[in-house]
Amino acid sequence: MHFAPVTLKMKNEQWLQHYVDAVLIYTHKDVEFAESLAAQVQQKNWYSNQEFEVTASPYITPTNQPEAIRTAAWLLDTLDSHPEYLHTQGKLALWADTYEEPKNLVLGIVGLAIIGPTLGLIDTKKKKKPKLQLVVDKDWVQTLSAEQLTEKTHEISQNLIAKELRAAKGQLSNLHPDTADWCLGGATTKLYRSDRDNIAELALIATEDNLSHVLYKKGKYIVALAASPSVRDNFVDEVVE
Repeated sequence: MHFAPVTLKMKNEQWLQHYVDAVLIYTHKDVEFAESLAAQVQQKNWYSNQEFEVTASPYITPTNQPEAIRTAAWLLDTLDSHPEYLHTQGKLALWADTYEEPKNLVLGIVGLAIIGPTLGLIDTKKKKKPKLQLVVDKDWVQTLSAEQLTEKTHEISQNLIAKELRAAKGQLSNLHPDTADWCLGGATTKLYRSDRDNIAELALIATEDNLSHVLYKKGKYIVALAASPSVRDNFVDEVVE
């Protein structure tokens, strides 16, 4: 989808835009999901006459229908509870109003509830446990004791979660579902040791792709980067391993 970009006036909802874009990108490869999402959005009293651009990082774009349903359900619930998020509502409204299903579409039992309260239909046993990815400078780590490294790991991870909570106005239910699961379900963190060049490259990708992350610096150098549980595992793996 190619639309003219729009300037967002409400900073509090900007962080949602990237996940909306990710879901809309996914609709190109899943007709059933796209049809259901369009029908759900069309039922709402959302309106927009503003054009926009849809671009999303592959590191947060769903790869299958359960992921897409989970993210879309979270987005719709968040927007329902925040009627002031007009730009995000408008983006979905404009997409849904202009959505055209393929002429040869033949649906089975899809049902409009696919993105609603019937999320129990998703096979949660196959869902990977979300992880927070933390990459640290291998030279910097050598200056720390095991206890200091544990403290820094906790500090940097909590800084990231605190950042996302601020964006979600302090409401756990407004967090991306992977981040919420991370907070409630064991808080698994995958620690990587790498060199400064790799960390700088990851920081650049995270910034350009609008991925939720935090940096930790010593002087002018980035010595650690934490990526949100909502970011795919291969974000770090492709650069570090």
